[in-house]
Order: sequence, then C-alpha cells, then structure tokens
Amino acid sequence: MPSTPKRRTLSPAQKRGYNLAVSPSTYLPTYIHSPINSFKFKFNVGFINARTLSSDPHIDILLKELPHLVEFISEVHIHSNRLSTLILKKSNTSIKIVSAYAPTSAASDDEVEDFYSKLDALVWTSPTTDFTVVGGDFNARIGKRKPGEQYVGNFGSGDRNERGDRLAAYAEDSHQHILNTKFQKRHGRKWSWKTPNGAHRFELDYILCSVPRIFKDVSIIGESRFNIGSDHRLVRGQISIDCKYEKKRWAVKIATGAKKTVDPSLLRASTSFFPTIDLTKPSDTCTKFTAAMSSHVKSATFTTPSGP
Repeated sequence: MPSTPKRRTLSPAQKRGYNLAVSPSTYLPTYIHSPINSFKFKFNVGFINARTLSSDPHIDILLKELPHLVEFISEVHIHSNRLSTLILKKSNTSIKIVSAYAPTSAASDDEVEDFYSKLDALVWTSPTTDFTVVGGDFNARIGKRKPGEQYVGNFGSGDRNERGDRLAAYAEDSHQHILNTKFQKRHGRKWSWKTPNGAHRFELDYILCSVPRIFKDVSIIGESRFNIGSDHRLVRGQISIDCKYEKKRWAVKIATGAKKTVDPSLLRASTSFFPTIDLTKPSDTCTKFTAAMSSHVKSATFTTPSGP
C-alpha cells in the first residue's frame, strides 16, 4: 500500500518568520532567511488583515520576534491606517513592500478612488527600489480573467464583483500582475475570508508585483498553520531573487541603450479627458492630481532600443 504523505509543518524558524507588524490596520509579516550564497535573497512575505491585533494577546508574541528581521530592514513608513511601506535591502538589492487595506464595499466610490490614487503614488514615488511588491486586503473579488486582461492570470476563483473590476483596472494601468491568479491551487488554498456564518468563502487578499519571475509561489495559509485571531487568512508569497543574475540583466539593459520616450500626441489625447481638479476641496488633493498625471504619462510612454 502506498504510504500516506506526511503533513508539512512549519519549523520554529519559519514560525518565527511571520512576525512584523507595520500598520495599525494591516499586518504585514515577513520571514527572511539568509542562505550561504550571499547572492541569493530568499524570503516569504505575508499579508493578513488584523485590525483587532492591538487588542489580541498575539501582539506580545509578534513584538518579541522583531529583532530577527532588523538585519534586512532599511526603512519603515506608516502613511495612514490603510497604507504602509517596508524597505528591505541585501547585496545591493532593494525591495519596497507596500501593505494595503482597501475600503470595504460599503465605502463610496470617491473613497475607493482616493485609496488607489494614494497607493499608486506610493508605488511609483521615492524611495525607488529594484522591486516593488504590493499586498493586503483589497476587499475585492477578482474572479476569472476577462478578455484583453494581461495582468490577471488563468487561476482566479469565484465571480468578480465591482471592486474586483477596479482592482483589475489598477493592475492593468500600473502593469502589476495579480499573483494569486498566476498559481493554480485547490479552492481551500485560495479563499482568504469567510462570512460570519461560514456559509461563503471569498478571495479578498492579494499580492501584486510587476516582476512575477521573483515569485516562486503565492498561496493562502490556513488557520491550523497560522492563526492570530483574524477573520482573514494569511496570503503568503515565496520570493527568490538571484542578485547576481538581476545585476547582469540590469547591465545588459543599460548596454543595449533602451530608453523610454513619451509620445506627445498620445499624452495630449490622454489628458484631453483629464478631470478638472479643484485644490480647494478636500477630496481633490495634490496627491490625487500627481497620481492621475503619472498614470497618463505611463500610458503615453514606450521603450525603444537605441542600438544598431
């Protein structure tokens, strides 16, 4: 008879890894291990909604684990109760991790648009890094990929809702892959939140990145393996970066002389529909204007090689 496969469990070092709180509303845990080869940068990054964590006894356990991560942490910024950033550095390779908590379905469209504008500004503004990862609770059901979408994969689950359309649009506009949809998993490893009565389970938490090759896996971790008392489950991404290889890729890119050019006609056509911004109104901020303008510039930009 075939032997029953053993259930994989987390080692003490792995359990210690999911422990870095960076925002009062969103919990961004990170596990980092440093292999012998200093040119390899491997770690797990996880996101889980933990708005009640500050009143949970698990917070004491988390705080004790912070010293294990200090070696790689360069900067931590809490921008609001919805957005925060963490900068990691190793072997001249830098990664910006943006933790996000989107408004719920009860929020107004203006609140949702303000959230995505601020998120986009964080992704594309300083500090600039080699890689940027965005993750958290987007309160959106992405579902199956729709025709024409390039940054939604083949393995979405369930049906898409209106907030899912907004997340998909953001991914397409910012050229960030929704990595949950890139890896095929059974349903039990896809859903991240269930209704209070347990009748329905949905995928609401996602990880996005413009460079999907650095991710080896993205999956949901069940309560039996990671439980901090949240009504959400941890979404974990396994990252592996070959720093030496990435350095060579960058050198080749510079050697080929590839450059980005803005097409004036495309920019004019794009901005002809640009909304009027009244900076005297609280909802129309400079941040919103900058993010919107940045989106128009990106849509009019193309890359051309200058080599022979």
